[in-house]
Amino acid sequence: MAKGQRSRGTVRHAIDLLCNKPNSIVVYDAGAAAEEMFNRPDASIHYRHSGEIPPDKLREVFLRPDNLAMLAADIKQLQQEWQWISKQTGTLRIWQDNTVLEVPANYYDSYLLDTLDKLKPATGHSDFLKSARLIGEAIGYCEQCIGDAYFEYRLRELIYNGILEIKGVPAGMRFYSNRRKSR
Repeated sequence: MAKGQRSRGTVRHAIDLLCNKPNSIVVYDAGAAAEEMFNRPDASIHYRHSGEIPPDKLREVFLRPDNLAMLAADIKQLQQEWQWISKQTGTLRIWQDNTVLEVPANYYDSYLLDTLDKLKPATGHSDFLKSARLIGEAIGYCEQCIGDAYFEYRLRELIYNGILEIKGVPAGMRFYSNRRKSR
């Protein structure tokens, strides 16, 4: 696997689907390659996933000549790891210590509440904060690559459990706001 192990967490399913195909499999650690190719001492970016890399830079990463096909043993290992992961029944998995860990669904609830507490609405407005703002901030500073659907699901659970209050209609994250429930 080229340039580190970060990409291992996201390719297992693809490897499982492709393992019996005749083509060779090449895995790009696009984040590490982009950092190596484009970061300078005076300006650097840490890419957590390929979606953060601008398309023109990502194209250059894919055109690098030093990307090598995976070995059969690596493919087999990733396929077996996918089989193990796919048998898990939990809602959330995180990447920690070079492995995928299943964690409880409420794993990031305290993180969401801490993020809410840090984002004080501007003076003169109600003390409700737009859900989209809270979720965007949570995604932006989270160490893991977790989507907005999960954070909104947890936000709604905090509302249903009486920890947060809601203002608006929860038809979508931009249509409602929330705050800590008054005691």
